[in-house]
Amino acid sequence: MNRQFGALSGLAMVLIVINHSIYFGTNYPEGWGYPSVVGWGRTVLSVLQAFGWFAVPIFLFISGSFASYAAQGELPRLSRKFLFSTFRHIVIPYIIWSLVFYVLVYLLNHKTYTLLGYFKNLLVGYPYHFVPLLLFYYIISPVLIRISRSYDPVLIALIALYQLVLINILYPETLGLT
Repeated sequence: MNRQFGALSGLAMVLIVINHSIYFGTNYPEGWGYPSVVGWGRTVLSVLQAFGWFAVPIFLFISGSFASYAAQGELPRLSRKFLFSTFRHIVIPYIIWSLVFYVLVYLLNHKTYTLLGYFKNLLVGYPYHFVPLLLFYYIISPVLIRISRSYDPVLIALIALYQLVLINILYPETLGLT
C-alpha cells in the first residue's frame, strides 16, 4: 500500500466537497433570483468544479485499493461469493433510492423518461453517479490486483478514460462531441 494514497484520498475528498459547494453555491441562488457569477469568477469556479469529476473516481479507486490491501493481494480472498455479496449490497439500495428519486422527480416536476432513458440513467449513475464506478471497480477488482503490481500508470490511465466515457454519455456537450 502506497503511503501517498492517504494524501491523495484526502485531496480527492476536498475536491469533491469543493465541487458540490460550487454547484450548490451557484445553481441554487440563481434559481432563487439572485444574480449569477459572471466573467472570470465564473471561469475560475468552472475550472475548480471540473476537478471534482476526477476526484470521485480517484477516491473510489483508492478505496478499492484498501479492499485489495485487505485481501493482501491474494485473489482467493476476493472470492466470487464476496464480490457477489458486495455487489448485491450496493445494487439493491441503488435501485431502491433511484426509484424514490424518479418518483419524486415525477411528483414535483412531472418529468419522465423513456424506458431506455431510465436504463441509461441507471447505467451512468444519474442521480448517484458514483455507484456505477464503485460497481465497476468491484467487478474488475481481481484483475486490478493482478495488473496493479506492475502496470500502475496504465491502470490509472484506463480508469481515467472510463470516467471520460461516462462523462460524455451523461453530459455529451462537455467534450463537444454532440
